[in-house]
Amino acid sequence: MQYTFARTCSLLRKADIEINDDVDYSVFTDNESFNVIRKLQGFKEAVLNAHDKYEPFMVTRYIVGLAQEFNRFYHECPIITDDERIKKARLLLTLSVNTVLKEGMKLLGMEAPEKM
Repeated sequence: MQYTFARTCSLLRKADIEINDDVDYSVFTDNESFNVIRKLQGFKEAVLNAHDKYEPFMVTRYIVGLAQEFNRFYHECPIITDDERIKKARLLLTLSVNTVLKEGMKLLGMEAPEKM
C-alpha cells in the first residue's frame, strides 16, 4: 500500500501538470483502467462495512486490492505518454487512487510516505 502510494506520488510529480476532471473518459478502453475504476467505487462501502461490523481489516483488504489493481494498470498502461488526452485521463485516475490510498491508510493509522 505504501509503496503504491509513493509510486502514485512520483507519477504525479513527474507529470508536472495541473490535473482536473476535464478529461476525455473515452480513452479508458482497457480492462486495467476499468478494474481500477470499479475498485475505486467500492471505497465507501468498504469503510461503512468496516464501521458497521467493527472489522477494520475490511478497509485493509480493500486498500491492498486497490493497490494491486493499480499496479496491474501501471504495468500495462503507460501513464505519462505523448498523447495528452490519454496522459490527462490516466493521471486523473492515478490521482484518484492516490487520494483513496492516503485516506484508507489514514483510517488505519498508517503513514503515507510520498517517497521510498
